[in-house]
Amino acid sequence: MKRNILLISLFSIFQMMSCQKKHPKPMYYVEISHPHNKYLVTPIRDSIITLEGIHASLPYGSTSGKWGDSGKMFTEQYGTPIGADVVYYSIYEDKFYHLKAEFPVEKMKDLASRAYAVSYVESHKEPLEHYKRTEQRQLRFSGYENPYTNMTHLIFGFAPQGMVVVWVGYGGGDIIEVERYQAEEVKDDEKYEKNRFEYWNMSREEIRKEFLVPEASSKEWDDYRNRYSWRPVLSSDIDTFFAIKSSTKYHNGEREVLLQPYIMKTEHQMRAIPNEVDLYWRTDKNQQFEVRVFFNWEKTDAILKEQGLEKNDIRFHINKDNNIEVFLNDMPLPVQSIRVYKSNVKFQI
Repeated sequence: MKRNILLISLFSIFQMMSCQKKHPKPMYYVEISHPHNKYLVTPIRDSIITLEGIHASLPYGSTSGKWGDSGKMFTEQYGTPIGADVVYYSIYEDKFYHLKAEFPVEKMKDLASRAYAVSYVESHKEPLEHYKRTEQRQLRFSGYENPYTNMTHLIFGFAPQGMVVVWVGYGGGDIIEVERYQAEEVKDDEKYEKNRFEYWNMSREEIRKEFLVPEASSKEWDDYRNRYSWRPVLSSDIDTFFAIKSSTKYHNGEREVLLQPYIMKTEHQMRAIPNEVDLYWRTDKNQQFEVRVFFNWEKTDAILKEQGLEKNDIRFHINKDNNIEVFLNDMPLPVQSIRVYKSNVKFQI
């Protein structure tokens, strides 16, 4: 009898280990960002809830960087993130907030199973896909052998008035918004006040005088989440034109990287307003160029809203002199600035 129980136990352990090998736990860094340095917040208590029940947490310290990019790394965390429970102090509002967020489970499982193409790899001979499924292993980009990477970052963005946005990042590839959440102000904050201020040399009143930002609003970052159905299109008067890569940073904190062959086959989907589009192209083996196109959010949003179309094309047209024009549905689209350079960036394609 004891022998049978032992065999059953060993079999169960083997099955569990086998299952873990088939479905490895996601591994990623957590970032906490803010729109500007004047909008700094500090987590007091935090926990990231994972599907596997593994403990995960935010980095120690306060927010940094810019919207959707803290510029800092922290110890790797494990497990499919499906929620967050965070109490934080907003110094510029002198308020404590409690974020209790439930991430969409199926969406998080889907995002955790994706591996996005980051760049070209000479040894990879198959045509690249924008992303592929990796249910049985975790991939990390390698310039020698692997063009894809699974989720590498879970990013939190803390804006005024308790607005919190969460993104998932894939190395130097795409960044995708998960959802926007609303943290609740903690009215009875005495226990957190003691925790926050007992080691500071400033009183709460002194902090208010020093750091308070009157009428701080989340409207700007809520507006950045406006989406329209559009796709980027590339065209050229140059017979030998060859598109290499585009990287679009959106005002809402997302990023989209397009490579060959799908850079020329983009589909209409709901996208935010671009902030910066970086394009790389080749005219022959010795001539490579890059351009940075910057967009004004207010003007571009107003134009797309006025168009009111279900499908829009934002077309980047490269002339024979390698200058660029930008069109929306074949009409000139005003942009903030355009900078064209000869490029020395090496691509393995």
